[in-house]
Amino acid sequence: MRRFGIVLLMLMAITLTLSAIDTDAILGYWITEDVRSVVEVSKTGEIYRAQIVALKEANYIESDNAGTVGSPRLDDKNPDAALKSRPVLGLKMMDGFTFKKATWKKGKIYDPKTGKTYQCKMSFKKDGTLGVRGYVGIPALGRTTVWERPEALMKRTNSETIGYEYPSPLLK
Repeated sequence: MRRFGIVLLMLMAITLTLSAIDTDAILGYWITEDVRSVVEVSKTGEIYRAQIVALKEANYIESDNAGTVGSPRLDDKNPDAALKSRPVLGLKMMDGFTFKKATWKKGKIYDPKTGKTYQCKMSFKKDGTLGVRGYVGIPALGRTTVWERPEALMKRTNSETIGYEYPSPLLK
């Protein structure tokens, strides 16, 4: 009987923890792990998606092996020839996520650096960063990248900026 009570208390604690997560806490701006992109997560109905809203280098530079210097960086790695000419800035790179049990899952993520699309799931880490796991088939066959809020990056680096402009009302 005592074991049953302990198990029941543990289940209640887990349930309370999971229900305490704000399903929309993921909304807003995130800096990618390489600090080269700002992604905005939004929601339509119950579906979460994201697009690239700022790039450290939105235009091609001299050291790039592609594109005309000064022109917008394009989705030139896309396997669909019709999409190769679209700009990376403004690109919808994530779609189809639903929230369940402290995780946003069943979505897809597109990597414009490689032109590949992966299944994806996202969840908060203990430090408030966002773990974004792209995978093929099962999550164990994937890679996790960590995103953080622009404000957290600025605090961590003791800076007043992330190094480039993005459309945040917090920084205007």
